[in-house]
Amino acid sequence: MVFGSRQMLPKLRDFTLSLLGKELVPVQAAKDLGVTLDPHLTFNDHIVNTVSSCMSRLGQINRVKHAFYRGTLITVINALVFSKLFYCSNVWANSSNCNIDKLQSVQNFACRILSGPRKFDHVTPILKELEWLPVSSQLYYRSATLALKCMTGCAPDYLTSIFIKRADISTRARVCVCVRACVRVCVCVYQLGVLHCASLLRTIFASLARACAKRKRFPSS
Repeated sequence: MVFGSRQMLPKLRDFTLSLLGKELVPVQAAKDLGVTLDPHLTFNDHIVNTVSSCMSRLGQINRVKHAFYRGTLITVINALVFSKLFYCSNVWANSSNCNIDKLQSVQNFACRILSGPRKFDHVTPILKELEWLPVSSQLYYRSATLALKCMTGCAPDYLTSIFIKRADISTRARVCVCVRACVRVCVCVYQLGVLHCASLLRTIFASLARACAKRKRFPSS
């Protein structure tokens, strides 16, 4: 499989590789450790397959929900549905909002199974009652947890070895980031039409000046 953007892949010529007398041709999808990969790394196929499988399991649970207590249903849903829904979530957590909405529909269906609301009732109160985070928040929480483990050395070595802290970036890079942030703020201020923002801008540019003052100067030749 060849990975790349939608703009770059069409420019790639067709090619094949030979291995032990057989030709290897690039494929459009491949599954590795249960995660379906695509050339653009959008994970659309993986999300579709995951949602289809989870909805099928929830449909079976919905048919027999009258035979279980609510606590038992929660345990069954966590074990059979959510374990598959969030499998390897750190890999595909940056997927599109459309895919996240598909995953959220699975969680909404699970809420309706447990509480039995009408079709068009809001699910947010049920999520708060069950103390379940929305899918987008859960993905953010899982990614933040993994980052914390990498920072504290609790993650495996193959992850901590490639993890870079912001403090490890050079001062020159931090200045560039600060400049870009100031530009974004100025653009937002202009678009919003905020007039009384002089103190905010003074604070931002004062921070920028301090960062520039601390920047490491290159030795003159």
